[in-house]
Amino acid sequence: AAQLGRRVRAVPPELDGIAGVDGTLNPGMAVALGLALRSVERPEINLLPAPVVEQRQVAHRRRVMRNIGIYLGVVVVLVAGIVAEKFQAKFAHRARLVTALAEIEPQIADIRRKKAELADIQANVDADHSFYKVARDLYERTPDGVMYLTIEFEKKKQVTLQGRAGKDDEVYNLINVLKESPHFQDVIPGNLRWQQMYRQPVREFDITCILKSNEEYRRPRTSRTGARR
Repeated sequence: AAQLGRRVRAVPPELDGIAGVDGTLNPGMAVALGLALRSVERPEINLLPAPVVEQRQVAHRRRVMRNIGIYLGVVVVLVAGIVAEKFQAKFAHRARLVTALAEIEPQIADIRRKKAELADIQANVDADHSFYKVARDLYERTPDGVMYLTIEFEKKKQVTLQGRAGKDDEVYNLINVLKESPHFQDVIPGNLRWQQMYRQPVREFDITCILKSNEEYRRPRTSRTGARR
């Protein structure tokens, strides 16, 4: 104030930088103060230079695009992780199934082999005309005075009997009895031979009995000349 040679009014603290040295409004702050005191309903006036505004808009767009890229990357990573986990679970389940199948395959092959063996056994077993049933029937049907020397049993084919009897009638009676057996479809007598047994003459015979399970056997037809005889 001493240098200016004039009276200077003290500036209030709230007007520091706004008011002039004489207390009046600083001309350089007139525009800024007018903008600050204008109504909020009026359109905003941007006093920044156009290049600065454009740079800020470009920077804003870059930030938005970068944020969008980050969000999309996070989403892609999450989706890829979920898909990879599901595929990994499927591959692990498939690996367990392959391991279990590798352990079961030998058992399945063994079961199939045993099933085939059982099928072959059942195909070859003559349940209705087994050796046990035929032998029991022979034991029950054979008349007294007849003795078997050998019994040859051919499954699903025939039974060959070799034995001895005291008389021819006993052999013929045995043949008639065997024809009544439910196991034989035909009884074919063989040769009769005289033998000495304990200085007594006995009759040795051969008889072939065809089993009913023998599907290949065909009963021979008797000729008319043989029938007349």
